[in-house]
Amino acid sequence: MKKYIVFIFAFVASIAWVKAQNAISPFIRAGVSFPSFSLDNRAYSANSIVGFHGGIGAIVDVPELSFEFEPGMQLAMRGAKLKSGSTTVSRSLLYIDIPMMINLPLTIGQTGIFAGVGGMFSFATAGWKSVGSAKSEKMNLSDELGNRFDLSGRVHGGLRIYGHQLSLFYERGFVNLSTDKAYAAYNSGWGILYGYIF
Repeated sequence: MKKYIVFIFAFVASIAWVKAQNAISPFIRAGVSFPSFSLDNRAYSANSIVGFHGGIGAIVDVPELSFEFEPGMQLAMRGAKLKSGSTTVSRSLLYIDIPMMINLPLTIGQTGIFAGVGGMFSFATAGWKSVGSAKSEKMNLSDELGNRFDLSGRVHGGLRIYGHQLSLFYERGFVNLSTDKAYAAYNSGWGILYGYIF
């Protein structure tokens, strides 16, 4: 846990230092998401759960190339309701994410739209599961998750008005999370986020 605290502190300190050089605009962002799993076996199905995203980041303008670089760090709740026959297993996974996006802004003054694409590295820190209507219990991630690390592709876009930002995103993981040989499961989902750019 101390490693995470040191890493977060270093990330925030680096943003503050670069902000002092007037090179970037830091932001905070949070919202609701609808994560699920993409499965490769039609005998199983996955439905969305309600999750969340929340974190910090920075927008680095690259005016010579007319785009923005957007690194960030966030907490995100992902998971799904997996169904096989009459059995339903719900899983919720808490991740620490490091997204790295490239944005194309179309802005006039303080107002405009943007679209972006990038990748994201994630690490699962905790998880809970329930079978049917049973009470949720904590997961042993080392045993019950195929991989605690994930690498995802991500697209987003939205509207900015005087420092306020409203955006939609879609993400898809590339790492199999399933320990069951009958199917492969990949994180996927979409969401709506509100951000404030300082």
